[in-house]
Amino acid sequence: MKFHRTTWITVPIVGLTLISAGVGWWGYDQYREKQALIYQSESQYANTFHNLVSNMQNTQIQLAETQISLDPATFQQHLRTLWRLNYAAQQEMGRLPLALMPMHTTQAFLATMSKSVEQWMNDSAQATSPAVQKQLQTYYNESGQLRSQLVGLQEKVIDGNLQWLAVNQALTKQHEDNQIIDGFHKLDTVSTAFTESKYSPNSLHRKSQTRSLSTEPLVTGQQAAHRLAHFLGSDNWKEWSVVPTGKGAARPDFLIHGTYDGSTLTGAVSQHGGHIIDFQIIPTTTLMDQKLNFDVLQAQNIALKFARDRDLPPLYMQHVQQFDNQVYLTLNPRYQGIPVMSQAIAFKVSLTTGKVIQYDASQYYDYPLNYLPQRKFSTSQLEQKLNKDFLVKQKWPAIVLDDQHHYQPVSVFDGVVHNETYRVFVNAATGREMHVDLLSTL
Repeated sequence: MKFHRTTWITVPIVGLTLISAGVGWWGYDQYREKQALIYQSESQYANTFHNLVSNMQNTQIQLAETQISLDPATFQQHLRTLWRLNYAAQQEMGRLPLALMPMHTTQAFLATMSKSVEQWMNDSAQATSPAVQKQLQTYYNESGQLRSQLVGLQEKVIDGNLQWLAVNQALTKQHEDNQIIDGFHKLDTVSTAFTESKYSPNSLHRKSQTRSLSTEPLVTGQQAAHRLAHFLGSDNWKEWSVVPTGKGAARPDFLIHGTYDGSTLTGAVSQHGGHIIDFQIIPTTTLMDQKLNFDVLQAQNIALKFARDRDLPPLYMQHVQQFDNQVYLTLNPRYQGIPVMSQAIAFKVSLTTGKVIQYDASQYYDYPLNYLPQRKFSTSQLEQKLNKDFLVKQKWPAIVLDDQHHYQPVSVFDGVVHNETYRVFVNAATGREMHVDLLSTL
């Protein structure tokens, strides 16, 4: 077979073209893989640093709560939590590109605190020990300085859209003018003295119990919508949509959506018993800039009257907080005259319209009070068991759920120590400390 001269010239050119195209596609594919790897590494560094900041913040909170605890078992539990948070923070630091950076101070703080906590656990150290209390206060102060620097650096990274991979490049070339490196330099010189709660009894974010209403008769979706309408004082319920929750829901409810008084309404009614679990009224137009026609005291009276008119049990005002033109309130039902803090019912009242625009009674229905141990200690007796440095400002008897979801009689103490405000729950049946909440914001 004979080939024309043009063919001999064309074949190499086509071959070179195909090879070039292949190389081009291979190069582009390599570029995409490299960019994906860069993005993945950047995301990992950012997530690791976020976890480090979170662990340091939780460490300071835990140190604050550990200082208050005098009960031996609870104190040991706090120590275990401190050790876990400390270990996690050290692990996060090890995942950041900081090997060549001067992080001796921060690492020394974590290492020394970890060693102290581990020794306290092994020696069953007493919370009342002056040496332990003094060291806890030192760690608390130092962790606060570290936390502030870390949060500031985190804000700088986010606001400036800084890249973590640039740290590696700067360190490799021995350039230390990178903003993240500068931030860690400042963090490392914070203190030259370094040598180291959704679970609250009155939390509204406790997981729902599915069996609490299971013995009550079932209602239909239409009955549920009618009951919500009656609860709100509305006749316009037939146009509302009603959808039952699926099998994976925490509680079998009917979810209701519609219009109420010109606003958007969402609500939940239990399928067992037809109880109003919650509702929210969302205005179609913003009320943020409208005139305030009611004050906080009037809002409290509005919520209490709303509860009385709907045959809710007598309620005790636990918490009141104003946000712009709305007031958020949590109220507790009473048992034998004592507030049940783990059954809190939440209200939100508009100071513009003077109406209840949000309501949540899920904790009230999910955790009925069926049994309560006998109270053996008075509030005055339990106060004697508290840390001597804890200045009690307010105290009262209450009923709360423990970690096993069993109701316990307690005495609640709000007070101040080391310029921070705490709430301490002490079991009035056993005399043991149950929980400590840090109320002031770090």
